[in-house]
Amino acid sequence: SYFNPNRLQWERDVLKGLEILRQLADQWQHAITEQKVPPWLLRGIPRLIVEMVSRGDCGDRVFSSCLALAITILNISPQKPIQDSFFTIFTSPSSDSFQFLNQLFLRIQQGEQEAKLLMRTWQELLQSDKQTLVDYNALLARLGNVVDYSDRSLHAVLLRGFIDWDRSNSHVDAVFRFLHALCEGHNGKLQNFLRFQAGNVRSIDLVTAIADYIVFTSGYINPLNIEIIQTAILALAELIQQPCRPNQKTVCETPICTCANNILNMDAEHYVGHYQALKYAKPSISDFEKYIDEAVACFDKKIYDLKASTITLLLALLECVDEPEIPSLMLDSLNPDRLIQNMND
Repeated sequence: SYFNPNRLQWERDVLKGLEILRQLADQWQHAITEQKVPPWLLRGIPRLIVEMVSRGDCGDRVFSSCLALAITILNISPQKPIQDSFFTIFTSPSSDSFQFLNQLFLRIQQGEQEAKLLMRTWQELLQSDKQTLVDYNALLARLGNVVDYSDRSLHAVLLRGFIDWDRSNSHVDAVFRFLHALCEGHNGKLQNFLRFQAGNVRSIDLVTAIADYIVFTSGYINPLNIEIIQTAILALAELIQQPCRPNQKTVCETPICTCANNILNMDAEHYVGHYQALKYAKPSISDFEKYIDEAVACFDKKIYDLKASTITLLLALLECVDEPEIPSLMLDSLNPDRLIQNMND
């Protein structure tokens, strides 16, 4: 049980240890006295991360801290030595790579359901009379497992204060940022490995999983989750750039181009117009509503950024293409006039 005192103590100890390692890695990065990455950082931390995440029962907070540590060390320049260390661990005979990748896959699937929940909550908010939101604790609890990702907003910190510590949370944005960092710089070995693991009885195709996530969640875009979807799009673009020809073909076999067409046709007014009318009628009276106001206020800019990232993904699909198959698949789904208009804008 997550309420077992021993379990709670274990989690506290692990979280402290992971944070200490993250701070040490960050300090080493900014105070380098030697070019060679020390063994504890090059091999020890990647192995620890793979082992911890592979457990499956480490819990949401430990999972999140593991990926935060992984992203920190993968951002150390040059990135390739740490990336290669992960690849060596993944492909070693005694590796837990299947369990590790499967945990990421399950988190992506969980993230799809969280997007659906958040859209339903957003729609209910738009349909509500502002005066009925006096008691918003229940709404906070429902939003908690999807808003808890971000440390970028003070309002997100406020929301976390209302949420039970063990609430299920996919941390799917951290999964996407980790996969992006893992392949940053177009690491061909890892790009292919994340799609197909040679020698395994069963492969975990994270390339298709990310594409499926984007396709699924594109129907639930709202001011509270748009940044997560953009993070997924940028991660997918990184997995196919260089280009990685097998990943290009794999992504084009999904409905991603139809999804891209829908994103390029998005209009912020459709999503936030009714809320703005309610806001005009009755100003915000709670910290929660201020969080919503903040999300709405910058939604136009976020839609612009989302469209720009979508075009980056489409260009990655066409990178160095010398066969008609991929362009043909894309043209069947895209509206070229709308695409040109967005590129000009």
